Amino acid sequence: MNNQSKCQPVVIKNDVDRVWTVVKTKSRCEKRISELCNKRDIPFYLPLQRSIKHYKSKRVEFMIPVFSGYIFVHLNCDAKKIVEEFRHTAQLLTPNKAMEQQLITELNEIEMIAAATAAGELIVRPEIVPGYSVLIKSGTLAGLSGIVSRRNNKTRVSVNVEMIGFSVSIDVDVRELEIDY
Repeated sequence: MNNQSKCQPVVIKNDVDRVWTVVKTKSRCEKRISELCNKRDIPFYLPLQRSIKHYKSKRVEFMIPVFSGYIFVHLNCDAKKIVEEFRHTAQLLTPNKAMEQQLITELNEIEMIAAATAAGELIVRPEIVPGYSVLIKSGTLAGLSGIVSRRNNKTRVSVNVEMIGFSVSIDVDVRELEIDY
């Protein structure tokens, strides 16, 4: 369930014995916790984005966490104790069942956006009013819902991860949208 291998999209789902938990990390320790979880076979999801830095004579590409300071881990009782003891863990935010279902939905939407972004930028015609709730009706992001905003004359759909107060946005072709009433 980690985001390190890009071969298959991550599918995040419910499990009776485990709970998807938000791990707040110490500063810049998201990848370190993902490595520790990987070594201990603890399922996790760390969405990454490409960051390019330009230096005098070269260009360097990095993969950085989408949500700075957070990683999502699928924990049972034993794994919870292990993750709590990582020195890079600042806090565990364990949701109730309803909040976990919402988190799972949001993380799957984030993964859909990440997969679409990796495939290339989408062409957009900005025709839907900002602030409207929309549903994407076709394309690789079909079924995802979000709020429309405008930025640089493009239509952007934002998906919010309520538990941590972050949102992720992607440009979408207006032909793929319908108003979500």
